[in-house]
Amino acid sequence: MLTLKSSFRFLFFLISAFHVSTNVWAAYPYLDDANEPKSSSSTSSAPSVSHHLFPRVLQHETLGGASTEALSKYHFIDAHGSAFSQIKTIQSNYSPETMMLRHISGRAYQSYSTKAACHITNGVAFAFTGPISQGGPSSSGCNIFAGHWLYKAGTTLSQSINASALSLRVADASKIKAGQYVVIYNGPAGSFNNAEHVKVTASDPSTDTLTLQARGYKSNAASHAAGSIVAQHVLGQGSDSRLWAYNMSSASPRDGNNKTFGQFYADWLQKNLMRTKNGETTGAKVAGILFDADFYFDLASAASDANNDLVKDDGLSGAGVNWLGDGLDAFYKMVSDRLPNHYVLSGVHDGRGYTSAHGAQMENWLDYGNGDFNSNPKYHQLNAMVVNYLFNMGARTTSGRLTHNLTKTPTRLYPGNGAKPASNAPVRMGLALTLMDDGYFGTHSRLTPDAWWDEYAVDVTPNSPNYGTAVPKSDVSRVHQHRGWLGRPVAPFTRVYDDTKFAPQQSLLYDGLFNSSLGNWSSKGVKISRVTSGQVEGAGALLASTMSPYGRDLGAAKIQSENINLAAGQEYTIAFSARASKYREIRVALGSQTERLPLGTGWRRYVLSFVQTKNQNSPLIFQVGRENTQVWLDSVYVFDETANVFRRDFENGIVLANATPRSRTIDLAGEFLRIQGTQDAAINN
Repeated sequence: MLTLKSSFRFLFFLISAFHVSTNVWAAYPYLDDANEPKSSSSTSSAPSVSHHLFPRVLQHETLGGASTEALSKYHFIDAHGSAFSQIKTIQSNYSPETMMLRHISGRAYQSYSTKAACHITNGVAFAFTGPISQGGPSSSGCNIFAGHWLYKAGTTLSQSINASALSLRVADASKIKAGQYVVIYNGPAGSFNNAEHVKVTASDPSTDTLTLQARGYKSNAASHAAGSIVAQHVLGQGSDSRLWAYNMSSASPRDGNNKTFGQFYADWLQKNLMRTKNGETTGAKVAGILFDADFYFDLASAASDANNDLVKDDGLSGAGVNWLGDGLDAFYKMVSDRLPNHYVLSGVHDGRGYTSAHGAQMENWLDYGNGDFNSNPKYHQLNAMVVNYLFNMGARTTSGRLTHNLTKTPTRLYPGNGAKPASNAPVRMGLALTLMDDGYFGTHSRLTPDAWWDEYAVDVTPNSPNYGTAVPKSDVSRVHQHRGWLGRPVAPFTRVYDDTKFAPQQSLLYDGLFNSSLGNWSSKGVKISRVTSGQVEGAGALLASTMSPYGRDLGAAKIQSENINLAAGQEYTIAFSARASKYREIRVALGSQTERLPLGTGWRRYVLSFVQTKNQNSPLIFQVGRENTQVWLDSVYVFDETANVFRRDFENGIVLANATPRSRTIDLAGEFLRIQGTQDAAINN
């Protein structure tokens, strides 16, 4: 028997003293949300990662200045083109197993501070404005078409201006913020005729006047008639006014080559993935691309006008078509087609590309929304992060699935730039939950150049005098020998729970199987009906129609159960199966808990455990607005117990995670040893 400590963050890595016995803990299928075992033979044309045993570890960027030898310990490194030379040395001299993803923006122009405007080390180059997008290097030209940038809803000139005017009268100066760049072009809206970019130094809504710093920023200054368009650039993830966002949407204007920005960018990547500076080709082996900040739904703060009709649309049509999401899905497909032997990863945990990209980087793994390197993790979205991870690894139609879980949780050993936390337990839980599927785990190098842990390399050589002992991170050659010490997984993960608490008759819902009717289920904004074919369990399932009328928010349409009596401080688990007519997102809410979750076109099981914060009568709600699809529900249960204790067995040990607020004692059904380490001696003893 082993007691796992509490506080949502404790785990053990245990080595089998004799052998690993696989124990099937999940007695009930409705609590089995693990992905099916992956075939040992993949049909993917992307580079195989089968040589990477477990745990699989990554290094995010190379900004901290770690030595080339130190970086060679990691299985995967994602980095900008500036790291090509170092990666080549790692692969040639230290670790041929180390693979690289080129880190490049899927949202915005990031080379604004580069002195050589045509260099492509950090991505697309922008030296001037022209009729077609070229993107560098010098040999290809370095222009970007003005219509390929993303803008906010703009205004119009009230009076004509000549090519030297620095004061503009506009119809509505409140749409323009001082300190930001705008585009000025001749009408009609969306044409980008005679476009130039300028920086606004003052905006006075009382007189509807704009004051400019100069004319013709990376463009030709020109005269513009009254009625010409003035629109402010949307920024990427940052505050620099030159961090201009791309129009990745399907509504992107086409340049003189009849290409949307996504089409241009996919062609550019095909030519330049392996190139840096002014076109030099690297000798590093680049396994694929990690697109940074490629949000599937545009941020509300962007207030974007994707189709350039001078009306804020947030990247959505009035009928609910997600122009940004559709544009990204098409873009991933074009990149995959042009670079068939490479991985394509989204840079956000809820990115899409489920039919074309291979996976995602799960940034701020487990503690999303709590800020970077916060020493007091909140885990408000722990369930959603785990669900998205499992979905990324199991619901994509592409083979060769790949997910990188990037933690930004500090530890006592590696506190970053903040306060030293109470323990190292949070990062250990992040690693353990990563090991519940086949992804990679690591942290950002900016504050911790080489955040290596005892759990990453352990000597499990039979009869070795160091058996069970972690290899010091400074002993790089032995790390190379003993990383991946857990070996391969024996089976998918299981949830560990008390069978009696999760028996079907213990569910707090009357009929979540829809066996004879819809019972007390009701809806708003969609029509619900009972269907009797294709269900997961029982004799029926619930089908929700598309919306009528359409609503732009997730909460604009919903399906809900009868009220459930919830008690403050009590742990609860929601279990259900769902699918949709198209890939989409829904929001699930019960009492004090809400989760945004992805749905695919095939049935998947979802398990969500949480602690209720107050006494409350509340229905179980599925919000299905914003994306106008059909949704099916079945096998819906609610229990007053948690299922957030996890176990996965490997060839050389087991991994356990207690993602609950109290200690748990479980039977391991075998004899095991803890690893021996120095970084956290109270645990690895």
